Amino acid sequence: MSTSSKSGPCCLEPEKTCNCGRRCKVTTSMTLKNPMRRFARAEIMVNESLDERVRSMVVGFMVSNDTMAAKIKRLKNDLEAQKHEVKKLKEKNRRMKLKFICLCSVVAAVLPLFATFCPVYAVATINRVKTVVLSCAGSIRRKMKDSGAAIQNGGKE
Repeated sequence: MSTSSKSGPCCLEPEKTCNCGRRCKVTTSMTLKNPMRRFARAEIMVNESLDERVRSMVVGFMVSNDTMAAKIKRLKNDLEAQKHEVKKLKEKNRRMKLKFICLCSVVAAVLPLFATFCPVYAVATINRVKTVVLSCAGSIRRKMKDSGAAIQNGGKE
């Protein structure tokens, strides 16, 4: 291939010409041995089916890219929904803890009053209620500790 010395009004580089005298066009190789290699060849030899094949490949890649982008967007939306749900559950857990603490303080305040009005049943009842409250509190603490560890481990136990 040779280069001619003439340059067009919009081209700063000299045009490449083929041995046959025609202008050359830079194309990309689609062979398995040397894919995506750029080379120059005469315009008459440009194969339109090759351009169509490349165009169909590009369209296929664009469709798969759009599909993946839609899937990523859907997964991000799902993640945001799950984050919102976790936030709501944490708030509900906090309110339940507060209710339990209030209930325990009410029971602790009522037990001495009950003991003054009913001395016969007071000792047995106080011990029984105390045992129940403490076992419930211990059970709830263990569950909260286990659920906190599960949340920190990402749900893996």
